[in-house]
Amino acid sequence: MRKWRVGTVSMGLTLVLLGALLLLSSFLDMDIFSISLTWWPLILVVLGCEVIVYLFLSKQEKPVIHYDFVSIFFIGILGTVGIALYSFTSLGLVEEVKAQVYYETVEKALPVFEERVSDVDKIVVEMGMQEVQLETNQTDLVKMFGRYTTNDHQEETLEVIDVVDVNRVGDTLHIQLLHTGNQQVKPVLSLPYDVDVEVRGEASQLDVTLDSLKADWSIEDGGYVKLRVGEDIDAHLESSEENQVFGEGTHTVSLPNVAELDIYE
Repeated sequence: MRKWRVGTVSMGLTLVLLGALLLLSSFLDMDIFSISLTWWPLILVVLGCEVIVYLFLSKQEKPVIHYDFVSIFFIGILGTVGIALYSFTSLGLVEEVKAQVYYETVEKALPVFEERVSDVDKIVVEMGMQEVQLETNQTDLVKMFGRYTTNDHQEETLEVIDVVDVNRVGDTLHIQLLHTGNQQVKPVLSLPYDVDVEVRGEASQLDVTLDSLKADWSIEDGGYVKLRVGEDIDAHLESSEENQVFGEGTHTVSLPNVAELDIYE
């Protein structure tokens, strides 16, 4: 007598379905990866239906389902695939894999943000783990621009609200650079040279250019900081590694907790 094993029909139907999808994807413009991740629960539905149908169609008075090694092996494979696909989808790894396998990286310009701060006495910049470039300008404007890299399948363009959050509290302007998911953002933030600046957060790389300065700067934390100092700077540089005086040292540039500091004149 032929012995029926649990999972054999489910495994066969799964292979047929997978083969049909692969065949269709060869002739049609179909995303087989997304289709598989959307419809994978059908594997478990087919397995459950197989067991139910066997119980109803069995001619035995008290049908018993036998789970031998092969049945357990089939069910284990189907269950493992189902759990893996669920984890893959719930953790948001689908777009990451598709980005690495199917799509090319493109570079785009960040949206330009600009705000006049003539009535602001202090600017607080809060950064995330990204490369940031800070520089001074001789106006009363805060301006942000730059570029970001993304994948060519992501048609949505970043807006200002996706990149930066700005709030005023009294005479202090808070600027928070936001995390943008899969996009790698490299912003340039230009700040007035005569307003005190406090930089918070540990950027992976911070590139600071002080062409002119008539205020105090403080960079509390940071990974690798590259500091370029202009000829007309009148400031005293204080860091955990070294102290330097530029001009008469009227103003202060404090970098107490940076991991690595390079200074260029």
